Amino acid sequence: MDGDVALVSICGNNERVITRRTKMAQDRWPHKTTSVSGIGAETWSLFKTTATLKGLNYREAMERAIAELKADIRSGKQIAWEPSRSAPSRPIKIHEATQREVQELSSKIGYRQNVVFITAMLRWIKNQKPLGRTDIGSL
Repeated sequence: MDGDVALVSICGNNERVITRRTKMAQDRWPHKTTSVSGIGAETWSLFKTTATLKGLNYREAMERAIAELKADIRSGKQIAWEPSRSAPSRPIKIHEATQREVQELSSKIGYRQNVVFITAMLRWIKNQKPLGRTDIGSL
């Protein structure tokens, strides 16, 4: 993925930096950074802990959670969509194709993307049953 570079930028020390309006490739393509809001700190913490216990990094766990949610939808399982909460935005790294799938799913079901993310995360956590814990209703 390429992006245009601004012709003139103002740096933090107020000096002008002139660039050559070239294409600048993203470093880690096809993995990109996006942000998700409306997911509480407890959910993020539990998700990261579960991923670590399963030997996955955070991005792999998120991609698996989204893939499992899509598979459940395709198989006709009933999905209880989790409402978003009042929580700040957090950056996540995710594969570009997975991000597209979340956008398509969000459009199809009529909910915002953060609802797709939180539903996928909580369903994945519940399916993993970390540390013998199965009650995630309070999150």
